[in-house]
Amino acid sequence: MFALGSGLKQPSAWLVATTLTSEKLRTRATRRIFGTDVVRQNPQLGLFGALGYAESIDHAAAKATRFAIKPRNHTNRIHMPPSKQSYDGLSAMPPSILREEGVEYGFIGKLQSLKYEYRRDINDRATLEQNFREKFEALNRVRLTDTEFARLLEEIVSPDVFTAAKTLRSINAFTRDDGTPLNYTLVNLKDWCKNTFEVINQLRINTDNSHHRFDVILLINGVPVTQIELKALGITPRRAMEQIVDYKNDPGNGYTKSLLCFMQLFIVSNRDRTYYFANNNARHFAFNADERFLPIYEFADEGNKKITHLDEFAE
Repeated sequence: MFALGSGLKQPSAWLVATTLTSEKLRTRATRRIFGTDVVRQNPQLGLFGALGYAESIDHAAAKATRFAIKPRNHTNRIHMPPSKQSYDGLSAMPPSILREEGVEYGFIGKLQSLKYEYRRDINDRATLEQNFREKFEALNRVRLTDTEFARLLEEIVSPDVFTAAKTLRSINAFTRDDGTPLNYTLVNLKDWCKNTFEVINQLRINTDNSHHRFDVILLINGVPVTQIELKALGITPRRAMEQIVDYKNDPGNGYTKSLLCFMQLFIVSNRDRTYYFANNNARHFAFNADERFLPIYEFADEGNKKITHLDEFAE
């Protein structure tokens, strides 16, 4: 899921496309255009062109609710720069792969092999925001003052999932301190390979009454878009799902007052069983007996064979 095809190990356009369009999952309409159907029939469109084209294909929403295909292989991809940091836990004495720490260590190592940069230094809200500021200024070729950056955060952070998703995928406007306008984006939609892809772990965010710790988070240009919660082998991934739901319902949680509001996708796994589901507003983010408000999906290949192992899922 996180790499384009099997020939080149890169952060995935599939991930960018999924995180930017996860409202399709929120409406139980995971469309096959994430795969090869539209791209094959319209090669001039490219992946993101296919995403826009799919908006006019209403019947596609009824298909493949639990079916996703990797994008086709391309020959003109740009290599991402190598990770500047390594995950020392892999070269040290890693915990047993049966334990949660071992699952996490192995998963981060896998992401590094897919050219994600591991950022051990991002572990709290302050470092998360500082990294986002650096990536924002580089992407938009601007240098913000401290007061401008504070106002920018106030404007873009929203407790509403759909508002945050719209900001994530749109060209937005911001007024600088001197009154001049600044049009900016958070993600490069035209050339996905020009975005930066990073992985962080054990991020801590304070809430009104406690603090939350997140196992693994994927960043695009410093924006947290995918959260992965892991459990030990033998523990049902549903425990991780319930943990995410509890975090979402905790007053003052990071999903409502920090950059975590941009979270689009959740992945839960115990290494052998892996599931994913879209973010949603709190009133629709809960379990019941039929999983009515929180539909869960399993990834599948072109033959609709389920991909459940975490490493294969990451591929």
